[in-house]
Amino acid sequence: MIPYFVSDNYTRSELSPKGGEEPYISFIGLLYDHRKGVDLLLQALKLLKDRGKNYRLKLIGEGRLRGEYEAYAEEHQLKVEFLGKVSEEENYQIVARSRLFVGPSRAESFGIVYIESLCAGTPVIGFAPTVRELQALIDPSVGTPFDPERQDTHLLAAEIENWMEEKADAFEVRREELAKGTHALYSRQAYREQYAKLYSKLCGL
Repeated sequence: MIPYFVSDNYTRSELSPKGGEEPYISFIGLLYDHRKGVDLLLQALKLLKDRGKNYRLKLIGEGRLRGEYEAYAEEHQLKVEFLGKVSEEENYQIVARSRLFVGPSRAESFGIVYIESLCAGTPVIGFAPTVRELQALIDPSVGTPFDPERQDTHLLAAEIENWMEEKADAFEVRREELAKGTHALYSRQAYREQYAKLYSKLCGL
């Protein structure tokens, strides 16, 4: 199977540097239903806040549930920035500069946001089948699978804390290497090369 490719904006040769502000988590997704697991992410952040770890979240996306999520974040005094729809460049910079991307989806088709995150040099917690595939294709250290069947917010909170406090440092050492490994599989050029090989094979060239 030939995978889809990500925007050229995500396969640039130089990664955006992290640092310069308080470390934060990023999320991108539509807010029209609970499929993307934003409710689970906010619940996990509340559990962490109750333990004295009030991590920042920059949330990109629009939808009818935005008001519900904003109310929950305000009620529990969570440090969440609801950014709505942003430009592709802002999208890249927010993800690239974040310490961790968390997308605890209950269902995913392809999971392009996870691949974009890795291309930008940011590890992921996400939909287990997709993240396990990325671990097998790229490296086990690219992220942590989230089990959509269990929907365990306590486990999600523990994994977020592990990444924010320790795992991201280990990832940072290999950040450029892992990003380039993702580029090699999901860039526009890789897509063209794989199609050319398939065409040659089918034509007996």
